[in-house]
Amino acid sequence: MIYLICRNRVIDLARWKRVFDSQATAHRLATLGLLHIWRGMESPDDLFLVFEVDNIGRARDYMNSREVAAANKAASIVHSEHHFVESARRLTWSSLQAFEPDQQTLQAAVPPL
Repeated sequence: MIYLICRNRVIDLARWKRVFDSQATAHRLATLGLLHIWRGMESPDDLFLVFEVDNIGRARDYMNSREVAAANKAASIVHSEHHFVESARRLTWSSLQAFEPDQQTLQAAVPPL
């Protein structure tokens, strides 16, 4: 399963919510199903959204569209980022080892004490 994780920093939460709600049809057409909305405890102006993605092509096109850029501006979003992710449960130990740096890379990255 593919998910979309978004982080939005907003100036006006009520304004953001109105614009977000107005995008419900666009979200459906982009095959985005909202699963969660979280608000930062230390920074309540930070919103974190998780969507389930049925068609990554449609979802990417939507997220990179002028419609989203205009909605972000209208929603008082001052910073936005999004990431498409998938569950790591399917990863095996051997596939993770492929990302393990070799000893030479580690020595170059960590200077001796």
